[in-house]
Order: sequence, then structure tokens, then C-alpha cells
Amino acid sequence: MERETARKFLEEKIKINLKDKFLIGSIGRLDYSKNYEFLIKVFPEILKVKPEAIAIVIGEGPERKKLENLIEKGDLKEKIFLIGELKDASKYLKAFDLFVLPSRYEGLSIILIESLFAQIPILASDVGGKKLQEKILFLG
Repeated sequence: MERETARKFLEEKIKINLKDKFLIGSIGRLDYSKNYEFLIKVFPEILKVKPEAIAIVIGEGPERKKLENLIEKGDLKEKIFLIGELKDASKYLKAFDLFVLPSRYEGLSIILIESLFAQIPILASDVGGKKLQEKILFLG
């Protein structure tokens, strides 16, 4: 999917024009291991540097309510969007200006590999299988 098509789809989901926005995105299960709590807590600092930033997390999981509460408590309802699970979510990667994966621990992350192939910048915590992936991806 092309960047503009992917962004248009996400615009319709969150009801915000993304034309002049810096879109930080992630795809993953909303659970403890993925550490989306960290992204929400540091987002006010991100906004100081990049006031046009918006975050979209594609995925569903047991921590949804907790994350929604953190978003509301941080007054970030117009900046961070949990849009739920999407079929073939990786096809929306091109919409992102930056892919983030703030995991506390991680195995071999397929979405990280897909992000690399989508040719978007990646910011990921240095844990688990990602260390091995770095060696494999940068040798190849």
C-alpha cells in the first residue's frame, strides 16, 4: 500500500487530518511486554520537540483500559490513538514517519522486520531477539 492511501485510511479511523502531522506508529498487542505505557508517559516530552506529532497504535489486548486511562490522565486524547486490531496491519506501516517498538522484552519481532522492509525509520528498545535481528539484517 502506498503512503498516501495508508495515511488516508488512518485519517478516517482517527478523524484527524494527518497532512502536516509527524506520525509515530506501532503495531502490537496491548500488553505488559510491549510497554506502550512508556510511549504514553514520554509523549509530552516528544511534543516539546515535535509539536505536530501524533501516535497511533494498531492492536488490541488486556492493557487497553489502563492505556486509555493514561492517555486521558495525560490529556493526550487528541495526540495518541489506540485504534484496535486491523487485518493485515503491516500494510499501514508506510503511513508512519517513525515506527516505535518500546518492548520490555521481545522475541524475534516480525513487525520490526516488516518495518525495515517498509523503509521507515525505527526506534526500538534494545532487548531480546532484536539484538540477533540487528546482526542478521545488517549482515545481509
